[in-house]
Amino acid sequence: MGSPRIEVDDHVVDSVGECWEEHGKPLLLSQLGALDDGELVATAKREAGSLAAYLRNRLGGRVRVIQHDAMAELVGAVPSDVDLAEHGGVNALLERTRRPSSGTTRVHRALWQAFRQPLEESKR
Repeated sequence: MGSPRIEVDDHVVDSVGECWEEHGKPLLLSQLGALDDGELVATAKREAGSLAAYLRNRLGGRVRVIQHDAMAELVGAVPSDVDLAEHGGVNALLERTRRPSSGTTRVHRALWQAFRQPLEESKR
């Protein structure tokens, strides 16, 4: 049996590969971080500062971390042998991970934040 860290690394690579094989899209880092009850994220933060840095530094030869140009919060991983250009580029691949619109209007983040944090009593 291998070391726990190698097993976690293999699990990450397998999960990224399965997502790609089954759905043809990147596995979002937000989903990847939920694996193993967040143990991966804790290890990644300890060792590299972030999950993306951990994947780039430790698994760079096996998975590739990609980030959307316009939506910085949209970060995913694909197997390292995926030809990004063949699939429309990084942005197109990451946009495949977005849920289809349910027909409901989304509230702008700043407006939503205004409702979540009440104004001070002295302000209107």
